[in-house]
Amino acid sequence: MDRMKRILPGLLLSAIYFIVFNIIAFVLADNYTGNFWCGYVFVTLSWLCLAGVEVLAAWNNDCGKSILLNVPSFVFAFAHLLIQTVFSIAVMAIPAYSVKISVCVQIVVFAIFLVLFGLMEIYKSRSKIK
Repeated sequence: MDRMKRILPGLLLSAIYFIVFNIIAFVLADNYTGNFWCGYVFVTLSWLCLAGVEVLAAWNNDCGKSILLNVPSFVFAFAHLLIQTVFSIAVMAIPAYSVKISVCVQIVVFAIFLVLFGLMEIYKSRSKIK
């Protein structure tokens, strides 16, 4: 129950962020082109990563700081979500923007996030062992 109390505010804020993004995206979109879906999928994927990081941190009783920027993993995952949101809005708003380039850029950003997050978790688990 203590884990749930710690995770609930973060999950609620994440859910509100996702709901607001969905409302804005679907209300403002004139037609659902490849650009729209490309941006939408990557924001959704980033949001799922953020929710997963919140659950993982609560499950492992991990409130500590990571090696990267000396911030909690949640802040790092939230920054990733914001970066993906900016890229996605740009892709959705500019109809002439190439979907192939967008997918490549967003995959690179997502891959960088996964690698850095994985390295942070490995470092934290190794430092707990010693």
